[in-house]
Amino acid sequence: TTPTLDADEVARILHERFEFQLELPPRHSGEKPFSLVLKNASNAEMQHALFQLARLSPDDTVLVFYAGHGSHDVKTGISYWIPVDAASDEPALWLSAETINGYLAKTDARHVLVVSDSCFSGTMAMRDNTPARPIDPKYREERRQYLATMLRRPSRNLLSSGGDEPVADAGGHGHSVFAWAFLRELEEYPEEQFTVKDIEQNLRQRVVGNSPGQVPRVIYLGKSGDEGGDLVFFRKK
Repeated sequence: TTPTLDADEVARILHERFEFQLELPPRHSGEKPFSLVLKNASNAEMQHALFQLARLSPDDTVLVFYAGHGSHDVKTGISYWIPVDAASDEPALWLSAETINGYLAKTDARHVLVVSDSCFSGTMAMRDNTPARPIDPKYREERRQYLATMLRRPSRNLLSSGGDEPVADAGGHGHSVFAWAFLRELEEYPEEQFTVKDIEQNLRQRVVGNSPGQVPRVIYLGKSGDEGGDLVFFRKK
C-alpha cells in the first residue's frame, strides 16, 4: 500500500535537500526529458530506466530506489523485483538481480547506490554477498580526508530493507518501516556530509525497533566496478 508514497517522498527529499536530478535531458531535439521517477512500472519500463544509466559520466552519482514486491528462488539462488505486469506464478517478466547488476556494471557513473525496499532484498547482491566494510573515520586524520577518499573511489553498493526475509509494507507513519527510517536519516543525520555506511547503524536500529526480524544491511556489489568507495550525501544548507 505504501510504495508510491515512499518513492515520491524519497524523490522529493533527494531533489530538494541533496540536489539529485529527477529527469535526464533529452538526447535529441524534439524529445521530452526522461523522467526518472516511475510508478507502477512494467518490466520494459524498469529496464528502459536502468538502460539510461549508460548515458552517465564518471562525474555522476546514481541512487536507484525500488519499493515493491520481491521474490527469491531458493533452488536457483536468484532474486527478483516484480514489475506491475508480472504474474505471481510466472517468472517470465520478473526482473532478476543478474539483469539489474548487468545494467549497473555498464554505467560510467562513479557511485551507484541501490536502495531496495522489498522482500528478500538482502539477496539481490548476487555477484558478491560480502558485507561492505567501511573505512572507519576515527582512523583517518580527519573526517574530510575520509569523505574525500570515499568520493574518489568508485562504489557499487546495495542498501537492503532486510535480508533473506519478508519485510513490512507499512508501519512507518504512512510509509514502510524501512522507507520511514531511511527518510529520517536523510533528514536528521547530524553531519551535512555523510555516506550510506555512516547512516547504516542508526537506520538498522530504527527498523529493527519497529519491525522485529527485519534487519537492513549494506552490501557491496562485487564485479560491478566497486573499489571500496561510497556515495556521499551533500545536504543543501
